[in-house]
Amino acid sequence: MDAIIDDLIPVYQKHLTRTDVSADEGFLLIPYGAEVTPEMPAMTEESMQLSYGRMQKQMDAMMERMQKMMKEEELNRKAPPKPPAKPDSQ
Repeated sequence: MDAIIDDLIPVYQKHLTRTDVSADEGFLLIPYGAEVTPEMPAMTEESMQLSYGRMQKQMDAMMERMQKMMKEEELNRKAPPKPPAKPDSQ
């Protein structure tokens, strides 16, 4: 999550000022909020593109790990069974 937030910081910096970001949560209800609202579609699109790129990399890595695990499991199933351990003769 931290990496995604780090990816999004430049998007917000590109579209908003420090004052925009520090406004209280009701900013959309005031005239000032109306000035920020037009930037939202562009910010959303850019954010989604960045997030998708990061998530795609993570999904690719996960798929590689899963394929490796499946191959290892298949090899384990094909391996001949180990003979039972011989009891100590005492």
